[in-house]
Amino acid sequence: MDRPHEVVTHGHSGARVLRYLDGSGYLKTASAEDEAAADLVDAERDRLLWLRSRGVSVPAVLDAGRGWLHTAAAPGRPASDPWSPSERDSVATIMGETLRFLHSLDPGDCPFGSGPVVGHGDYCLPNVLIAADSVHLIDVGRAGLLDPSVDIEDCLQSIRGPLNPQFDESHAQRFLAAYS
Repeated sequence: MDRPHEVVTHGHSGARVLRYLDGSGYLKTASAEDEAAADLVDAERDRLLWLRSRGVSVPAVLDAGRGWLHTAAAPGRPASDPWSPSERDSVATIMGETLRFLHSLDPGDCPFGSGPVVGHGDYCLPNVLIAADSVHLIDVGRAGLLDPSVDIEDCLQSIRGPLNPQFDESHAQRFLAAYS
């Protein structure tokens, strides 16, 4: 941890997240006393490995142990970042298409959760990174089998919510059209 880094202040897992300033990735750690946070970090590792093996663009796991996870940096910027008015329709479309792809994965061998589709579990604008030629999912610690309405409602709430005022109901409808 002697490498230059900054603490990432957003996130709700209870784990500490560091971004290495040399661009080599992120380190997520849970305190030794917080078993629940350690379980979430371990769950994220397992889901990253499983999703990546199924062709889903997620950060690569570089190293891991009980309660800590070092991942590669994924390209792109969060869908929640400021976008020009001419880009916002595309962001909403990408959100719908990406979720449709995730929900189309074969659920037969998914070892996580119970439900009819493979889902993200926290599918919101900050957890989708958009680059010119790729889309990556992050914060996948709750991914697994679930009811598709969970991801759809999470995304709609994110698009319509006060934290993303650049988006409006037309973007919510564009997301739904791209998903269907």
